[in-house]
Amino acid sequence: MALFADVERKLKQIPEHVAYRKGEQGLFRCTLEKLEVALANADRANREATKNETDNPTTQLPALIRYLQELAERRL
Repeated sequence: MALFADVERKLKQIPEHVAYRKGEQGLFRCTLEKLEVALANADRANREATKNETDNPTTQLPALIRYLQELAERRL
């Protein structure tokens, strides 16, 4: 977990997150406008990793997010 030890400190260096606290409500709403770009970046990283025959860096988070979005749309 050493990789994540500095996450909170680094997050607080971003002007809009200076007051960040773990468990803070509304953080997702603050980053929602960047979600599509983040998904596209993750997709691109996954394609490159596949092309280079490696699994680093890859993430399945975009698939989970899209699945949750699909579930949310069904409920509307």
